[in-house]
Amino acid sequence: MISRDIARVALVLAILPTAVININYLIAASEGYVPWCVPYWDSCTSISATGQEGSAFFFFKSTMIPIAFIYLWYWKLADQALAETDHSPRTIANIGIIACVALICYTGALGAVGDSFRLVRRIGIIVFFTFTYLNQLLVLYQIHRRKLADPSR
Repeated sequence: MISRDIARVALVLAILPTAVININYLIAASEGYVPWCVPYWDSCTSISATGQEGSAFFFFKSTMIPIAFIYLWYWKLADQALAETDHSPRTIANIGIIACVALICYTGALGAVGDSFRLVRRIGIIVFFTFTYLNQLLVLYQIHRRKLADPSR
């Protein structure tokens, strides 16, 4: 049961943040806060720039904070699935909590003016991506070590 939930939540986390970021860019560009371009190739704007002003500011915050909780749910499911195979420490869940708190801090500080908020954004996004990547590596290591079946099948 948990393995099917993990596959579904992982699919949601592959699609939803990507859709939110693209919709947020379209909102910010249509309101004139960022230039019209193809940001994936032109590097004309950043994710942060799209969520700092206008209605994109509210859209970004109101979607990314719930997404952080979906990430938290995903890491909890992954940790539970590995616990069923004799993985006793809750390292994956704990690292996931840190990553999700960092994403919430980044999202909360986005659009605020000042050096301290810029520092919170920088630390938040670096910690989020670093700990998310670390957790993915830990999950893959645990799966490989135990030779577990693919949960999507």
